[in-house]
Amino acid sequence: NANVNAESDFGTALQGASAGGYEGIVKLLLDKNADVNAEGGSNRSALQEASAGGHEGIVKLLLNKNANVNAKGRSNGTALQEASAGGYEQIVKLLLDKNADVNAEGGFSGTALQRASAEGHEGIVKLLLDKNANVNAKGRSNGTALQEASAGGYEQIVKLLLDKNADVNAEGGFSGTALQRASAEGHEGIVKLLLDKNVDVNAKGDFGTALQRASARDYGKIVKLLRDNGAI
Repeated sequence: NANVNAESDFGTALQGASAGGYEGIVKLLLDKNADVNAEGGSNRSALQEASAGGHEGIVKLLLNKNANVNAKGRSNGTALQEASAGGYEQIVKLLLDKNADVNAEGGFSGTALQRASAEGHEGIVKLLLDKNANVNAKGRSNGTALQEASAGGYEQIVKLLLDKNADVNAEGGFSGTALQRASAEGHEGIVKLLLDKNVDVNAKGDFGTALQRASARDYGKIVKLLRDNGAI
């Protein structure tokens, strides 16, 4: 008669099995009425653990047991945020079908849209936008989805976000506007897209203007583009 819900420093057996991807053990524990929403140890529920690890079968089992789809850990965010960051598109679909909060902001790294955009997961970005994700949500340190995608060089995601009227001049985060970040990283195609949207070409961030950042790294084509569009 082992206590199925006993907690260690790492949480319950269900949390551990879900994190490890041990689907058979998860089934056994659920059959013994393991607490599907326990958050001890890591402060991530079994659903958050399984979603972060890409364990789709376990996610299905937990959702069938009415796991709290919007549970938040201390620093990790919801299951949807975790799956979006990891690029687990099928899990994202499962969670959205269970009405996961598309704009949840728990954790340090922003909403599901910000995290998917930062990692270049285009399919997930589309799913989230279809669910009316807030395109201009700002994270604690990362800036908007547009800033993240621009920094990462994810041109198709930038297009998707601009089509949803993303704020081209948003300044959240530590590293400047979308134009400053794209210019600093040498992403010429994205610089062109942003210039076509009447971006503030002379906006100043903590690291200087887009022109200063492109010049510092010798991106001659971007320097020319910026100057041709009024950069001083």
